Amino acid sequence: MATWQQAIQRVQTGWRVMPRAQQVSLLMLAIVFIGGWLWLAPRTSSESWTPLFDGTTLSNDDINRIEIALAQSNIVKFRNQDQMVLVLPTDRARCLQALAELGALPTSIQSILDKPPASDPFATREDRRALMQFNRKNRIRNMLADLPFVDQVRVELDQTAPQSVYQKPTTTC
Repeated sequence: MATWQQAIQRVQTGWRVMPRAQQVSLLMLAIVFIGGWLWLAPRTSSESWTPLFDGTTLSNDDINRIEIALAQSNIVKFRNQDQMVLVLPTDRARCLQALAELGALPTSIQSILDKPPASDPFATREDRRALMQFNRKNRIRNMLADLPFVDQVRVELDQTAPQSVYQKPTTTC
């Protein structure tokens, strides 16, 4: 008990001898340290979940397709709550990439991605080529979707470079 009293007495005498500017700077340093610790402590104590699609409510079919795709991609930390899929913030980019690769994006988002590029009278040759390719993909997708035994259709076109100057590039689906 005596050692504690001696230690406290030494700190008090050191504080009294210390110049006022040094006292203020030590108090500010202590406040910043304690404030930083209090600000960071709750963030590391528990897992936080973030919506995969920024709070968009999803249909049951979309949720099932997303859960299957995430399981196929070996992503196990996700949950379904209030018609939304929640993931860890650190895994969000990886989840979105896996869904895009497996074609499991929700229908509302897929329809946004499927909109054609804007037509412009001053469009470049590359822009017109992209619009033609988009229309070609839609025609192929619509033809395949009309078949009675097809449930889902996803069309991707692959264009190979020509082997010589006289050949045209070949496009496969």
